[in-house]
Amino acid sequence: MAVAVANNEDLATMMQESVLKDLPEMAHKDPVPGTAAPEAMVEVEIGSSHSRATPRQVATLCNKAYGYRRLSESEARSRLAMGDDEGANRVLHLAFRNGKLLGCCSSTLQPPWTPRSCGHWGLLSVHPEAQGTGVASALVAAAERRLLEAGCRSIQIEYEFTAGDPDSERLLEWYEGKCGFKSGSPPPTRGSEFRCCRKKLTEKSVYQHSSRSRGRKPEQEGWCRKAFLALCKCQGQGLSLMLPVLGTPKKTRMMSLKGEQ
Repeated sequence: MAVAVANNEDLATMMQESVLKDLPEMAHKDPVPGTAAPEAMVEVEIGSSHSRATPRQVATLCNKAYGYRRLSESEARSRLAMGDDEGANRVLHLAFRNGKLLGCCSSTLQPPWTPRSCGHWGLLSVHPEAQGTGVASALVAAAERRLLEAGCRSIQIEYEFTAGDPDSERLLEWYEGKCGFKSGSPPPTRGSEFRCCRKKLTEKSVYQHSSRSRGRKPEQEGWCRKAFLALCKCQGQGLSLMLPVLGTPKKTRMMSLKGEQ
């Protein structure tokens, strides 16, 4: 198996062999007969002026998800254009499945309303028909990875909560439960409030969220964690590893994990 190395070939080879020896056997097994086929993988990319999704498609998606006119076509065009700059403060992440736009989410490295090194993500929108299928988790994982890699130590989000409203209760459970955000006060028992929530951002928290968004099983966790840490060790050493990507049980693709010089 080829390993491309910019320097320190022995280190790259050692890390690759260490990770590959623990590859779960289940990655090579065929699906169990009679079980449902897994959802196709969600692809998340940073939008730009040249994205495969048009401003109109992005605006339409957001408005359907929110249930009202949240974003105009011109606003969507401006948000996409931010991704043309590699050093942009704010970008718009786009989620696709089988080539179809199903969701979006913005991430901002340093908003004017948060403390220093506190990033932000928002405008989380998923097409109504795709909600509950992992699209939101994939978008949040991508946004938080970007913020972590840019040096953010924490994240802030905001949302409106209305006591007794099923949608609000669902958001509370997801944001302050699954996503791990904390607010300075408990939710109100009556009326509405604008909740501001934060959480610490670490390699572990980003990895765990990314893992959940891909629906990995417990037997895969050890190997995936090891691969993630191997990539982290490559940072600053100019190394490149070739490692399997666990997708459907029937196929194991290869991906290149490259360190930054």
